Amino acid sequence: MAGPRSRRRLGAAALVVLVAGLAAWRAGLDAAGDALYAAMAVILVLVCAPRARAWVAGAAALGWCVVVELAQLTGGPAAAVEAVPALHLLLGTTFAAGDLVAYVVGVGAVVGLDALSVRAAGRRVTIEATEGAAMPKTKRSGAAKQDEIPATLQRSDAKAQRTFAHAYDAAIEQYDGDEDAAHRVAFAALKHTHEKVGDSWRPKDEPGPSDRRAEEGYGSTAPTAGGVDASATKEHLVGVARELDITGRSRMTKTQLVDAIDAENRRRSR
Repeated sequence: MAGPRSRRRLGAAALVVLVAGLAAWRAGLDAAGDALYAAMAVILVLVCAPRARAWVAGAAALGWCVVVELAQLTGGPAAAVEAVPALHLLLGTTFAAGDLVAYVVGVGAVVGLDALSVRAAGRRVTIEATEGAAMPKTKRSGAAKQDEIPATLQRSDAKAQRTFAHAYDAAIEQYDGDEDAAHRVAFAALKHTHEKVGDSWRPKDEPGPSDRRAEEGYGSTAPTAGGVDASATKEHLVGVARELDITGRSRMTKTQLVDAIDAENRRRSR
């Protein structure tokens, strides 16, 4: 159903239809004039009752047109027009069965156009809503959508992908569509089960938060290790550094190893 504001604009349309109808009658196009008369009746009903459904307005307008046409059989409209000639535009004088067909055409045209405009408006709203909303990261099966997760996760195992995607989808709903918050929550969840090595994520030997930010959760301002398992032993970190071919690793402290691995991870993930 079209909104009241759009229906108010139909007032101008009624004037246009009225002028067109007068022109049609003056040109001798009686059928066109009668169709436009019925169309104007529908529009006027919608203007007066902006929340009415188009088909209800159409039925009311068609009912009016039929009553006026049948009244012409009584001679009443002819007498009224004789007294006030201007009433000819509203009441007519002579009954014609073909006019009933023209009324149906005029009413049907307005109701049909209204239905099309409502459908188009609904389609626009749907498109805008879809474009403005964050896309879910999971499929109905529970698997992650490959084109909706970061490239580093596309190169990781299915568990890493599911962990990130499910945490993201839950957070996007909890935080009212805040994508930044959802990403933070999703990565914090991922850091409990996986660590970043190079350009992908791999399962940890023991689950647990990789750094203080992952431990404290969304809203934490603690430093992040960017996916490096800063909670792991120095021996483990040396092994990761060896795998990444980081020079000078044997002389580094644990903090230096975390920073060096994080830098190399970032370089490889570009």
